[in-house]
Amino acid sequence: MRASRSIGIVCAALAVALAGAAAPAGSAAAAKPKPNLIIKSAGAEAPVSSTAEELLVISRGAELCFGEGVGELETNGRPVDQLSFPSFWNRSGCQHNVNVEYHLSRLTATVVTVASNDTAQVKFEPKLAVTIPGPCTYEYGRLKFSFSSGYTESPSITVAAKLHKKGSNPGCAAEESLTFREILSDPKTGSPYELETTP
Repeated sequence: MRASRSIGIVCAALAVALAGAAAPAGSAAAAKPKPNLIIKSAGAEAPVSSTAEELLVISRGAELCFGEGVGELETNGRPVDQLSFPSFWNRSGCQHNVNVEYHLSRLTATVVTVASNDTAQVKFEPKLAVTIPGPCTYEYGRLKFSFSSGYTESPSITVAAKLHKKGSNPGCAAEESLTFREILSDPKTGSPYELETTP
């Protein structure tokens, strides 16, 4: 009799545990799907594989640097769309309006993802290296922007980076903050893309 009672208690405990484990799966199944993001140009959906342009504006005080690239729109109409710019640094450089020691790495390609919540991430491969007077070089692996205006043009953000010691002067600061702006545009219109979310 004692053995039967013990088996019954164990079975009841297993039933409770299994019910608890099934609850999260049911909750996940009931979660609403993420809306899709449509990237548009001149009011029409931009076609996949169409040419796209990227402009990254980098500033530190009065010095301005520009990273420009030509690539393509790889996906459109998904919760997260993607653009790639394998020739990002083809037309890049600094104005040298303050000091000629400003430089940008020129072998960087970028992958840009834009989500339906208007956030964008720019990933550099290899890392973006910015050299300032010293010389001091600081590296960025990725940057996050907001396209909350409904267009693929971000407000400025200030981001700190760690010193890349190789090639940098021993007296350089361990960290430096630079300001960035990101603009994605259709070369046919010369204007930023429009963003629209759909259920």
